[in-house]
Amino acid sequence: MAFAKRYETLNITLFDIPEVIEIAKQSFDKGLRKRIEFIGGDITRDELDESLYDVVFVSNLIHMYDQEVIQKIFKKVARALKKDGRIIIHEFILNKDKILPLEGTLFSLNMMLGTVGGDSYSFDEIEGWLIESGFNNISKIDLKDLPSALIEGFLLG
Repeated sequence: MAFAKRYETLNITLFDIPEVIEIAKQSFDKGLRKRIEFIGGDITRDELDESLYDVVFVSNLIHMYDQEVIQKIFKKVARALKKDGRIIIHEFILNKDKILPLEGTLFSLNMMLGTVGGDSYSFDEIEGWLIESGFNNISKIDLKDLPSALIEGFLLG
């Protein structure tokens, strides 16, 4: 919602499971809804349109899945991006030892108990999967006063 409010010329496609899409539709005022395409689906089963997007923002998603599923998601995103497009991932990003930040480590335990294969991952792990999916120039962006971070990667043409 913050992106839509801040960038008035931004067109957004919101892809999530149908139940979340129904809730999201009610969360945006009528003016913002005009610039948002709502698509209900399952990223693990459904395809995205190819070569359509400049940026794909993957927020709080990959912690629910194991490495194999994450790599499939990243490859789908790569196919959906235009040449020179970028992926931005928002997650808890653990250190190399996977013990910090504490919030991410505790969340990782929650994912291990509550999902099949879910976990929190380190920058090195995510970077490796992005490289295997065709992304380059991958960097981590720490978020001020938050335990989560962004990871950005580019699909260079």
